[in-house]
Amino acid sequence: MKPLILKSFLLSKFHGLFHGVSTKIANPNEFNFDLGNFNHLNLEKNLEHRKFFFNLFGIDYKSVVLQRQIHSTIYTFVDSPGIVDGNDAIVTNRRGLYLVVTIADCIPILFYDYKNQIVGAIHAGWRGTADQILIKTMDYAIQSLKIDVKTTYFYFGPSICKDCFEVDEDVAVKFESKYVRKKGKKFLVNLPRINLDYLTQCGFDKEKIQISRLCTYEMKNLFHSYRRDKQNSGRMFAIIGIKDE
Repeated sequence: MKPLILKSFLLSKFHGLFHGVSTKIANPNEFNFDLGNFNHLNLEKNLEHRKFFFNLFGIDYKSVVLQRQIHSTIYTFVDSPGIVDGNDAIVTNRRGLYLVVTIADCIPILFYDYKNQIVGAIHAGWRGTADQILIKTMDYAIQSLKIDVKTTYFYFGPSICKDCFEVDEDVAVKFESKYVRKKGKKFLVNLPRINLDYLTQCGFDKEKIQISRLCTYEMKNLFHSYRRDKQNSGRMFAIIGIKDE
């Protein structure tokens, strides 16, 4: 069985751009393709899994940028591989550098400006969404990197969907009522729609934004989900980079 890596039909049309989102499906599948996070105790096994993932695509582990995600609004421009501490969004214009978001329900947002050859990877959970990490990262990219709103494409990878992201009132009140539905004593929040509206508010074209309809919480055989499996949950990778040709 070949590993199942999900891709965006929008981003796939660009030659020289690599991107994808991992799933549980791989061969060998002894570890459910769990790519781990920095809190896992078995760091040696964690690294082994990650190298297996990158080797599948001929990507050198030494050309990857990882981040210790903290559900913040902190973004970083990177021009060398390694680990970015305390960070949730990374951006680069360097070829041959691959940016990674670790996910298990939060939205991985990958973007590519084909005119200026800029890529980015953003980790947007409910905290990051409430604090507008996407807007802050794109404002930085527009002002400092001169990213072009007319030539930038986005992919929201699989995440927990609007019918499964159930929260208490203290979280629900952080979002506009149009994004929230009542469900008994709980509330449902539509995080992908909020982030979509953030992008259109910044001037990006809705037709250049693809949102996955796959739900990490519902699709147990395909995705890891922290909400569903708690401390037993594995992690997936979303990755993007411009190939060094």
